[in-house]
Formats: sequence, structure tokens, C-alpha cells
Amino acid sequence: MLAYFLTKYTKIMTHYIDIFIVTAYLAVTFLVGIWKGRGVSSLREYAVGK
Repeated sequence: MLAYFLTKYTKIMTHYIDIFIVTAYLAVTFLVGIWKGRGVSSLREYAVGK
């Protein structure tokens, strides 16, 4: 019974940890992009990479 309990809830916890890691990565990437790209005022600057 204990093995079933640990297996069942370990899989759920692993799933939540994976979702947290992916969400945190996307959030940090988005925030860094917004922070670094705040000086870009045109598509030309964005495309050329000034």
C-alpha cells in the first residue's frame, strides 16, 4: 500500500515540477526579452540588431 501511495503521488509531483520548470523558463525568457528590447523602436532596428 505504501509503495502504491508513493508511486502515485511521486508521479504527480514530478509532473508539477516539470510544469513549473517550463513555465519559469518561459517567464524569465519573456522578461529578459522585454527588458533588453525596450530601446528598439522600429522593425529595422530589430531586424538588423542594433
